[in-house]
Amino acid sequence: MIIQPLFSERNAIVLFCSKKYFDYAKVTIQSIVETSSKNNYDIVIISESEQPLGFDYPENISVRNFSFSEDISDLIFWEDPNISKETYFKIFVPKIFKEYNKVLYLDSDTIVSNNIDELFNIVFKQNEVIAGVEEFQYWNLLNKTVKNLPKQFKTTKDYYKEIFKLDGSQTYINAGVLLFDIQKCNCFNFTEKCLEIIKNNPLENKFLHCYDQDVINSVCVNSIHYLGFEYNFIAFQVSTYALKIRYSRKKIDKDKIEEFVQTQPKIIHYASSQKPWSKPWVNYELSLFWWKNVFKIGMFDYFAERLSQNVRKKIAEMLKPSDLVEW
Repeated sequence: MIIQPLFSERNAIVLFCSKKYFDYAKVTIQSIVETSSKNNYDIVIISESEQPLGFDYPENISVRNFSFSEDISDLIFWEDPNISKETYFKIFVPKIFKEYNKVLYLDSDTIVSNNIDELFNIVFKQNEVIAGVEEFQYWNLLNKTVKNLPKQFKTTKDYYKEIFKLDGSQTYINAGVLLFDIQKCNCFNFTEKCLEIIKNNPLENKFLHCYDQDVINSVCVNSIHYLGFEYNFIAFQVSTYALKIRYSRKKIDKDKIEEFVQTQPKIIHYASSQKPWSKPWVNYELSLFWWKNVFKIGMFDYFAERLSQNVRKKIAEMLKPSDLVEW
């Protein structure tokens, strides 16, 4: 499948999602609309099947939904109840969007909380093909044994070193927010290299500790443009950000860490199992970014019906009157 650009800028924002996450993707898109400028926005959802979004958007914002039609019949993807095969589809971005300049991929559990137009103006260095934000959890887990890790590995570090030739000295990025330079990716054979790793994975059931994220980091280890933390702010890890920083190779002084944590990020990523729609009490303030976008599209009752009355009331009380206006 090949998707054609709608605007002369030839940039796009894409979300891949299963049927389960399609409604959450609507909230992510609303957050892009809320923070948009007068520039053009070519937004694409690729899912199991084409579904109506049910909303009208401003003239400078196009939202299209396509069903995924790449042939993956010979591929086996490591999945679990919370991670479906759709998470791997981002490795096809350079092929599906080959007529574009840059494509920003967003997970469906992200919220854009400030305008992000500047991302499309980033100039990649000669060796860089994608851009992303460092994953702190990687450094935290390197010397630990985690659930489901194959028995032949004592620690996660052993797994990364043997399977992906990553020895802990490299900076590892989170794949929930990725900016692709399409032409560079295709010259680099990004998709083909990712597929080769998946097909040749020697582990039982094609085990991958962090799914497509492991594959992308292995392929692009020396070809990554590093973005600031504000472009992929892991929402419910705020209280431990200072601790996680020490696992990074980067030297960041304590004052700057505190300043960053207190600064409103550009993209909030609810990456853990503690989602704002299921456990907003973990951090009401950060959950609020998500819920105010839910209000804007008139889906509060739909998402809140699974929460207790007290929690629903707490969220409603925290929202400002302007947040309650549906567009």
